[in-house]
Amino acid sequence: EIIRNRLKIVSAVNNAKLFLDIQSEFGSFDNYIWRFVNGKTIYNQWSHISELPCETDESRALSADLKKRGFKFVGPTVMY
Repeated sequence: EIIRNRLKIVSAVNNAKLFLDIQSEFGSFDNYIWRFVNGKTIYNQWSHISELPCETDESRALSADLKKRGFKFVGPTVMY
């Protein structure tokens, strides 16, 4: 009863299966994720919390790729 949206529970199981597919395809999920930042850590230095974006080009690209692979509830804000 804590999670009121049954679709989120179903998607968690589905996403876990797809996660394993990505691990198999790329050798690790880590290898897959680093592709979206060209293998380099992004260092942000925001002066104020108001400067912090809700999403980035990288999070939009990651979200789109995960959705294309069948993942659910992986929007760009969540991925950021």
